[in-house]
Amino acid sequence: MSTTDYQVLVRNGSSDLFVASVLGMVERLARGEIVTIDVESNETVPAAANVWREEAGRFHDDPTFDEFVIEIQSEKRGLDSEESAS
Repeated sequence: MSTTDYQVLVRNGSSDLFVASVLGMVERLARGEIVTIDVESNETVPAAANVWREEAGRFHDDPTFDEFVIEIQSEKRGLDSEESAS
């Protein structure tokens, strides 16, 4: 299997979302063309599982989860205040 590495810029978006942009993509698009292709399904390969559904409720009984969420929120507030100060 071959892989391709991309540099991705990730930044805060609105409503606690992130926005990711592949760097250099505009130049690549300028040299190429976006096309639509049809791909036949391969019945021998099972459909991808819904990862979100599988992971839902994973930490339901974890007594440290609330502490973890509070720590993440604190870190985010610290990063946000650093960004606004610069």
